[in-house]
Amino acid sequence: MDELVIRLLGGVLAQRQTVPLPLGGRRVRALLAVLALSAGRTLPVDVLAARVWDEDERPARPRPALQTLVARLRQVLGAGAVVTEPTGYRLHVPREQVDVLALVDAFDRAAAATSPAQERRLLTEALDRWDAAPFGEELSEWLSRHETPRLVGAQLRALERRVDLDLEAGQHDRCAVELRSLIHEHPLRETLWVRLLRVLWADGHPADALEAYEQVRLRLANELGVDPSPALQELHQLLLKGDLPGHAADRTPVRTVPRQLPSDVPGFTGRAPELEQLDALLLGADPDSRLVTVHGPGGSGKTSLALHWANRSADRFPDGQLFLNLRGFGRGPTVPVPLALELLLRGVGVHGSDIPESVEERGARLRSELADRRMLIVLDNAESAEQVRPMLPGGPSAVIVTSRNQLRGLTAIEGAVPLTVGSMSPPEAVALVRRRLRGPSPPDERIAEVAELCGNLPIALVVAGERVAREGEGAVSALIERLRDDRARLGLLSRGPDPLTDVRGVFATTYDSLEPDGAAMFRLLALHPLAPISTGAAAALWGVGPGEAEQALDGLVELHLLRLLRPGWFDLHDLARDYAAEALRVEHDGTEEAAARRRLHSWYRHSSEAACLALGRYPALIEVGPLERDITPETFTGARRAQAWFAGHRRSLTQTIHRAVEEGDHALVCQLVPRVSYYLSLLEVRPEELALDTIALDSAQLLGTDEAIAGAANNLGIAYGRQRRTAEARECFELSIRHAESADHWLSASRARSNIALLYDQAGRHDEAVEEFTRLLRAMAERGADRREMLATLSNLANAHLHGGRPHDALARAQECRRLARQLGVTASEALAMDGVGSALLALDDPDGACRAFAEAVELYRAVGNVAGETRALYELGGAERAAGREDHGRWALTRCLRLIEEVESAGGSVSERGAVEQLLAQR
Repeated sequence: MDELVIRLLGGVLAQRQTVPLPLGGRRVRALLAVLALSAGRTLPVDVLAARVWDEDERPARPRPALQTLVARLRQVLGAGAVVTEPTGYRLHVPREQVDVLALVDAFDRAAAATSPAQERRLLTEALDRWDAAPFGEELSEWLSRHETPRLVGAQLRALERRVDLDLEAGQHDRCAVELRSLIHEHPLRETLWVRLLRVLWADGHPADALEAYEQVRLRLANELGVDPSPALQELHQLLLKGDLPGHAADRTPVRTVPRQLPSDVPGFTGRAPELEQLDALLLGADPDSRLVTVHGPGGSGKTSLALHWANRSADRFPDGQLFLNLRGFGRGPTVPVPLALELLLRGVGVHGSDIPESVEERGARLRSELADRRMLIVLDNAESAEQVRPMLPGGPSAVIVTSRNQLRGLTAIEGAVPLTVGSMSPPEAVALVRRRLRGPSPPDERIAEVAELCGNLPIALVVAGERVAREGEGAVSALIERLRDDRARLGLLSRGPDPLTDVRGVFATTYDSLEPDGAAMFRLLALHPLAPISTGAAAALWGVGPGEAEQALDGLVELHLLRLLRPGWFDLHDLARDYAAEALRVEHDGTEEAAARRRLHSWYRHSSEAACLALGRYPALIEVGPLERDITPETFTGARRAQAWFAGHRRSLTQTIHRAVEEGDHALVCQLVPRVSYYLSLLEVRPEELALDTIALDSAQLLGTDEAIAGAANNLGIAYGRQRRTAEARECFELSIRHAESADHWLSASRARSNIALLYDQAGRHDEAVEEFTRLLRAMAERGADRREMLATLSNLANAHLHGGRPHDALARAQECRRLARQLGVTASEALAMDGVGSALLALDDPDGACRAFAEAVELYRAVGNVAGETRALYELGGAERAAGREDHGRWALTRCLRLIEEVESAGGSVSERGAVEQLLAQR
């Protein structure tokens, strides 16, 4: 894009090789201007929308509207000019090919010049090229309110600096004309009047200088109701006394240089990445990163980080540093915006009688005062973007805003760069606690345990460290035991009336700022298992739809009471969970808690059943029970979504099962375990599957119903059978049959008998297995059983024939199973059938046909998310390809198989074929 040039002075223009390009409408020009001002940087969609459209014109769905504008822009500039990134768009043009950016960079190069003469020459060259106002028209509210003042301010500061250099060099012939022209456009910019008065004095026109002073005095009084600044008044007195030195006229009026930063945090520890980010953002060359929002949960050390960085970087802001605690969260009222602006104005030297009344005038006066100063402003503990926005300066000053609120409005509208501060890393947490100790201290592993129980949250770490230092090394074990009690932990970490060491108080002030819906959601999240929280689970707890739940969850994320892990998934800090549980106990009598648990359990039961069906399992014998009111279970359009749902909820489901055992809710155990166990079987996670099925049988026996015992015993027998523990499996199947017959449940007994026949086959009793499978199929047909029940038995019969040396019979039964599975639309059974077809064809010395069958089985297994089946089919496919003489194809299948085995093992599973696959791959 080297030949493309963007001009923003005097109008928005794009040209290639000096030929103007037809940009079209105002919105396209606005988009180009916004992108060009951040050339080479990606702007998110929401930021672009906020900057291109005014608030009352912004489309309800900005993404498609932006796509349309970008498409138009690409038609003019070329397809590669605007690059689409995952989060937004980027103009692929170097900074030097955007006129205003090139000039701002030229001003910076001039400031770095090695001599006044060189600086003056560079400034003159750059200012001669600044020949018109930015944009030439009002393109958007954001550009007019933010970018035009910023760019004009940069131009004016450069011109004022060049005038100063002209005066020093005695070369100020054209300065008075330039200054009067600029004063006509900016009549209230007092720094221009200061230069005009000096130039008039240097030119030998003291009377004109005094007249000019009177003009600005009257104008300020009439339009703003204020007196001239101290700088102008002091210059006026020097003019009256004739006390300005000769033609140099270089006396600089005295300005207040505030040094308001509180002292640095003693022994500040950690946060190296965050400090590096602040260095890059606030000390770098990019003028778009002069505003940083440091946000995070209460007690995470946002203020400590900001003050530590500010104190170590104070010398980079020679015009001073301002600090203001806005008290957005905490004890006591929030600082009103008018008072905050007054305090800031007084901080930069504005006399109280000169401070305007309205917020708008005070904000304007603050921007005027800071227009040519390089200051650091720390606005601590802000409540909202609306509170901060009037206090933001123009010019070269840098601003750090700390808040528990994410201040998304400042990011979207003002272009603030957000910096999230959360819990410390474990090594940082250990270092912080150790810094608080005196004398002999416990080993790092004990301190790490304390830190982990504090959630690595700095405020809790400080309190815990103080307690250990006060009570001695021997108190660590007792402290750890007490911290493990989640009902006592907050009290243990809340020390007295000091808000800086009151962990409970920190959460309370944030909680008190919530709207009723957000507070209700936050309380109920304490009931969720100690695992990531999905939007669906949160909606079930509250008894609302996913949309309403998402809105409440987003509000909690914005205030850092909840952490967003990825879209739709959230994490609740342990101490935040403790506070939510306290609030739930205080504000409710237990009825709401019980109802929320019932809703969540109902959602788990019905969603897991839907996921199992999407993964190809035919209906379980144990029903899931009725659906609670106000619950919307998950639905699944395919196996991948069902797998993802189980993967995300695996910890929650297993914790719910174990808690149900503790609370004696054995019906819930019997309903959930078969669903979770089936998912684990697909991952080949045998030990966990066996453990859950054992728990389910115990619960079923305590529940005492024949149906529950029959189903749980059959499932446990299957788990034992997969581990080749034949005796235990046979015992479970026989137990299942006895209770199924007692309940007169023929289908349940039939499944157990089919599984016993499978044990025959595994033990080499193939003829007995064939006989039993054949008898069961005949009985199913006579009873008119659901034909889906026949599929597994047909597949098992095919395998028994194959193992017994009858491949033709095996092929016939496998093909029959395939036809029936296709007819019924049961993809999981079709995959098993094609696996059987491949094995039979391989035994019949038809490796090409076997390859086709195994390849189809692989795809079918993948379609239903059966990782274990896919692994075995790939293994068989690799062997069949080699038998067919296609070594490369065989290695490809076995390599895929090995990768899949590694995925299974990463999820906690174990695949017996790994050794065989590695051995085959090692062969040449």
